Amino acid sequence: TGCMTTAQVGHVFENGIRPILKVGSTSGREIRVSGNHPFRTPQGWVNAEDLKKGDWLAIPSDLFTPPTISPFTDDEVKVLGYLIGDGGVGTGINLTNSSDRLCKDFTRSLEKMGIRSKKVGSGRKKLKDPPTFQILERGQCKSDKRKTNKTIRVSRAPDRNGCTPSPLRVLLERLGMYGNMSADKHIPGELWAMSDEQVWLFLGALWATDGRVAVEEENHRTRLSYASISRRLIVDVQALLQRVGIPSDMGRATTKYKGEDYHFWSVGIRTTEGVERFLQHVIPVGKEVSHRAAVQAGKGATRKYLGDRMPSWFLKDLPDNTRFKSTPHTWRYAKYAKRNTWVTRGHFAQFARVSGDPALLRVAQGNVGWEQVTSVTPDGEEMTYDLSVPGPCNFVANGFIVHNSTLALNWAYNQAVYMFHDVCFFSLEMPYVQCRRILYAMHSMHGDFRDIRIRLGIQKDPGPNVGLDYGKIRDGALSPLEKEFLYGYVVPDLNSGRYAKIHREVADPDKQDFTVAD
Repeated sequence: TGCMTTAQVGHVFENGIRPILKVGSTSGREIRVSGNHPFRTPQGWVNAEDLKKGDWLAIPSDLFTPPTISPFTDDEVKVLGYLIGDGGVGTGINLTNSSDRLCKDFTRSLEKMGIRSKKVGSGRKKLKDPPTFQILERGQCKSDKRKTNKTIRVSRAPDRNGCTPSPLRVLLERLGMYGNMSADKHIPGELWAMSDEQVWLFLGALWATDGRVAVEEENHRTRLSYASISRRLIVDVQALLQRVGIPSDMGRATTKYKGEDYHFWSVGIRTTEGVERFLQHVIPVGKEVSHRAAVQAGKGATRKYLGDRMPSWFLKDLPDNTRFKSTPHTWRYAKYAKRNTWVTRGHFAQFARVSGDPALLRVAQGNVGWEQVTSVTPDGEEMTYDLSVPGPCNFVANGFIVHNSTLALNWAYNQAVYMFHDVCFFSLEMPYVQCRRILYAMHSMHGDFRDIRIRLGIQKDPGPNVGLDYGKIRDGALSPLEKEFLYGYVVPDLNSGRYAKIHREVADPDKQDFTVAD
């Protein structure tokens, strides 16, 4: 359909130690994969080893999630955003910032989390005392040599030794954040379960610290960017922006600090639509004046950012005289658009509309974006894994749309079980036993076993079809009921003759018993 959707992962398979390729794109994204891992391109699925500089790769324009109950409160999300931005959680818990409004917003959220204010110098805290925070005014903190910042110190009492624990420390430890230094900062995996509305709160807290909201004097363009010395954090912020439909670019930058080069990473919002969307949802605390100026600059701008880019390859079959009016006095012709490498999404949508081509309209109306390959380089060897996603047979990895690595085996299974076509499957990678186990893991998700899975407690009702874990089958770690299900139902059914045949031929790549050409 050209639209992103949600799907359930079927299985994860260990696929042996293999050479790794690092694929980079124009947005600064990178992904490390084996050479045979397929990427979505305008021409179809292409293996990483066949990609070259300038090729287009599909990425999600957004990854909005269905409404869910977040495991975090809004105040927890904001506090975490502030701490990741300007906080210290290495040996204690503190926030340092020059903005009175930001510090007030931070302490207000702390109070809603059950952490009380305590005056500096009011005595030592006892074990049973409730968790507190202290505000050190400008000049009171020894590390604030310029005497321009406030520092807020938060109780770090652990949940042990009879102490009344600090709920913030408990939260930080649960997320694996406590003890992280600045260069280690990142967005914890569990935090991705926050709602889309909370994503905006989190981004607002981040931008209130090390974010930039500025309007350039020369061309009145708005610049929205976020900087950190942690590359991992910048990668995470780019992914979070992608989730809420904002295209961005990331890269390394250098500035002068005390006469020496200072290196950091930065992510910037790159399209007019992205800037407008961000400003609509995010007003960074303490930067309200800059925000208003940016909104006004957007309203009066005559020269805007380029829109999201689309490969002109999609227009190759359009008649040259296909045209639309981009302004009252300007026509845009397909003949000239096809000469370029790309067209803006807005122009692409207009060409699709005037042509009425169903395929172009599907691409234009979908929420899949595109960016170009900048590099494909060898990056060592290591253990690789295959991910199986029944149904769509593709998934998002590091911001790219990639295909099941077990594509061929998935196809063979579906042809035999659902289409009743005999299949001969050749594998140059997986041994026979692994192929067989993967097929059993796939078949354990078959809808005909639903009632059996529910009765054995393998699946809850209602819910999507859930099968056996491939790793547990491989390692012999199935529970007694799972063993009963596998050997009493799955294996006999797949081998019963009820379905078409899957003939498997495998070879050791080192021996080169046969090749793809054979």
